[in-house]
Parts: sequence; structure tokens; C-alpha cells
Amino acid sequence: MSNKAMTKHVEDCTNTGNSILLPPHNSTRTQNSMDENVASSSAAEKLSRLRRAAIVLCMWLAMACAPLNLTAIKPFFFTDALAKHPTGGLSYHTAVGGVFSMSAASVVACAPFVIYDLPNMGSKHMMLLALILQGSATVLFSALNRISDWRVFLVYSYILELVKGCAYMAITIPGMTYLTRMYPDSLGFVSSCSLSSLATGHSVGNLLAGGLHDIGGFMLPFIVIGSFTLLVSLCVVLVVVDIDMLADQHTGVMEKHIGMFSILRLPWIWFLIGLTIATNIAGSACEATLSVKVKTAFDVGSVVPGSALALLIVLNAPLAPLVGYLLDRNVSGYVLILFGLALISLGCFLVGPSAFTKLSQSLALVFVSMFPLSIGHVLMNVSCPFVISHYLQDIGMGTVSETRVAVVGLFRIFIGVGFIVGPLLTSPLVAALGFPAAFTIIGFVYIGFVGILVVIKWGSRLVSTLRSGFSRSMTGDQLADTKSSEIHRDTELLPLSR
Repeated sequence: MSNKAMTKHVEDCTNTGNSILLPPHNSTRTQNSMDENVASSSAAEKLSRLRRAAIVLCMWLAMACAPLNLTAIKPFFFTDALAKHPTGGLSYHTAVGGVFSMSAASVVACAPFVIYDLPNMGSKHMMLLALILQGSATVLFSALNRISDWRVFLVYSYILELVKGCAYMAITIPGMTYLTRMYPDSLGFVSSCSLSSLATGHSVGNLLAGGLHDIGGFMLPFIVIGSFTLLVSLCVVLVVVDIDMLADQHTGVMEKHIGMFSILRLPWIWFLIGLTIATNIAGSACEATLSVKVKTAFDVGSVVPGSALALLIVLNAPLAPLVGYLLDRNVSGYVLILFGLALISLGCFLVGPSAFTKLSQSLALVFVSMFPLSIGHVLMNVSCPFVISHYLQDIGMGTVSETRVAVVGLFRIFIGVGFIVGPLLTSPLVAALGFPAAFTIIGFVYIGFVGILVVIKWGSRLVSTLRSGFSRSMTGDQLADTKSSEIHRDTELLPLSR
């Protein structure tokens, strides 16, 4: 963002009636923020273009490994685990399902610890440690099938999934913070790089694990995926430089880090957090309930809803770089979020389909609805951290580099919250009201977010414009009345003979 663009954006924030939400702007601090971003970029530019490209590739592969390891158990683990205790009944089924939940719960639970330790460890070193832990845990998982006692089998499964879930956050958060420090003026690229890598790892993980299981049984997927992760960790050691140390040496001062709780004191941040949570509610709700709806309504196998849900993830990889490009070309992040909310709402109305659309249920419509849901998901996932970082910089809270740990950490935490809220919100609605009505309600929730964003972000600007126009009109009328009064007063002083 240029100095002129940033100055204009700050003036818009402070002069459009948003003072209730937006803290006062400190122009000196903003200028210092821009200077520090330039210094951070200059440190990265000391590396050759080829070296920077190699580093980005390594970071992309490292972040892709995070979901790759977590999805390694999904295609076959439930079936293989049930074979350990065929007469286990409901309690054993529940315990096996808990293995899947363990990694998701640990992802959210360990995020604050990652945020706390990251400034001390540095992005590269934390990511390297997490890659080694995750790859080793995945390789060790391959040996669990040799355990005959189902109790011991489950205990070790829980422990290893806990390690892999913690490592997931210790890879994704440092990955984004590293790229943010390297490219502080290209946050769209940073967000798109993160989203595309995670989407690719998630998609490839399911496909690769299922195929390797069919070829070599339980052990092969974990050995291959874990070994690949350890190989990527070696590439990180050899290729990736310590960007934090390099930038500090360039500037001559240690970088400051803004705390997460300092950011959470700002009211506007809570609205942006609400948007972050909403980003994944519709998608996770579809993952939880679409399969039952499709199989019941159209009498098809599991592969059909699975293929529809795959579109939610697969489209992220090619679309994320495009959204990042638009953001880095000064397209408003708020506008992209607005379009994202509208598209997700449209997807919710189509997937039902909602009664007011007058559309009949069809399998083709289910697949069509995945496109607006996926595009809206990408627009919001890439734009939300971009908007939060620039908002904090524009109000003088800190540079993009100084706030990157807190911003990325909060983003990853509340993305996880969105995945948790989606099924919890939708499952009882579907049970009580039916699938179409439940997703109609969710669609209107997104419409509500659209209305709130328009009113807060642009409504005050419209009111300010109308107010200034009215003031200018009143000022003109007052001048005319004053001039008329002066003429009348001068006339009264004239002699009657005239």
C-alpha cells in the first residue's frame, strides 16, 4: 500500500463517523509502521530471487504437510479400528470417533501456547520442531495396527493424534508469520499461499492415504506421509533462512510484538472475528449434514456427497492466489468480504433449496451450490487476516510484522471455532426443521452480516456525506439571508427623497 493510499484510508476511517469502533489514529506511529515494513522487506530483498522462491516453496510444502498428516487416518481408520473390537458396541464406536475429535480439539487448545512461545523461538525453529514431531508421530502411527489390545491401541491413537494436532498449529501459525515478515506489503499473497497449501494438503491427504491403504494396508500411508514430512523438515533446515534474525540484523533493533489481548480490546476486531468464525460455519455444516440429506433424498452412494464436498476444498487451491492478487492490487478487503458473505448466503439458499427460490430438489443443484459456497469461503478466508492486519497498522497499533503473531494466531483459533460451531449449530436445526429450512436460516444469518458490514463500514460515510451536503446547503442559505438583511438595512438608512 502506498503512502498516499494509506493516508487516504486512515482519513476515511477517522472521518466517516466510525469513531465508536475505530480508535484515534496516530499519524507518527503509522509513518513509523511503514518505515519498519520497508526495512523488513529490504532485509528479505537481500536474498536472491531464486532463494526467495525456494523459501516460499519450502514454506508452502511445510504448511501443506500439516493437514496432510491429519487426514492420513480419515479414509480407513474407523473401519480398521472397529476390527480391533468387533463386539465393542456404541461405547467403542464413540471412543473411536473421539480419535478424530482429539486432533481438532488440540488444534484450538494449543494455539495460545504457540502464540506465546513463537516470538521467543522464531518462526523457522518452531516450524522445524513441529514438522519433526508431526512426521515422527505419523510414522509411529503405522505401528499401532500391530497392537492387539484395543484399549492400548486407542490410548496410543489418542496420544499421537494429540501430538499431530498441536504440531498442526505450530506449523501453520509460524508459516504465515514467516511469510508476513518476509512480504509485509503483500499480505494477499501471504494469505493465499497459506490457504492454497492447506487446501492442497487436505485434498491430497484423503486421496493419497486411501490409495496407499488399498495398496499396502494400514502401515503404508503413515510411513509414506510421515517420511515425506521429515524430508520437508530437512529442506526447511537447508533452504529456509531465519528471517526474524535477518530482519533484526538489518534494522539493528529487536522486533516488538503486539500481544493478542491488546488487540482484543478493540471493538472492531470482535466484529472481524465474528466474520472469521462465519467463514467456515456453512462449509462445516455441509460436511456434517449434506451426506445424510443427499443419500436419503436421491438414494445414492457415499461417493456422490463426498465428491460434492470435495469441491469446497479443491477449488481453494486455484482461487486463493487470485484473491491474494486482487488484495495486493489495492482491491478493498471489505468489498471482497462482502461478496464472500453474499456468495455463501446464495450457496445456502441453493443447497436446500430454500422454499422461496421455487427450485425443486436435484442432485445437480447440490453440486452447483458448492461453487458459490467455495468461492465465498476463499474470499473471506484470504481477506479476513489481510483486513485485520491493515486495520491494526492504519490505526497505529503496530506494523504488520509486529502484529503478525497475534493476528495469525487469532485467525487460526477462530477458524477452528467456526469448524466447531457449524455442526453444533446445524445438526439440531436439521433435526428439528429439516435440511432446507436449516440452511435457509444460516443463509439469512450471512445476509445479516452483510447488512451490519454495510451499515458500519459504508453507512456512516453516506451519513457523513449527506450531513456535509446539508451543512453546505444551510451555509449557502445563511449567506443569502445575511446578504438580504444587509441590503434591507442599507435601504432603511437612505433618505426618503431618494
